[in-house]
Amino acid sequence: MNVELPGRRRPTRDNDRRERNPGTNVVHVLGGIDAFTGADLERALRRELVDRPVRLIVDLSLVDLLGSTGLVILRRMQDDCLLQGVELALTCDGRKELLEQLKIIGLERLFLA
Repeated sequence: MNVELPGRRRPTRDNDRRERNPGTNVVHVLGGIDAFTGADLERALRRELVDRPVRLIVDLSLVDLLGSTGLVILRRMQDDCLLQGVELALTCDGRKELLEQLKIIGLERLFLA
């Protein structure tokens, strides 16, 4: 699934592309995650949890802004995934600035090696 979050534009279902491995759902996030777009991201991630995957991977490689709203959403999703028995994993294609932000709230351990 692609979730495009550029500025204040909202993603549409036409932009969504589901990418699957057995038991794994992958969400590719594009654009900025802030107070204006955070709800769209959270809805998209929750839609993926409906399938009860074994693993949910959130690809942040194309995120150009990770605001405090985005950090809160990712932290909340970690808790929700734990409750549902879903492994949450993050990837950002080596973007050190995103990793540094996620270290602040203890989410760096979710990164795929």
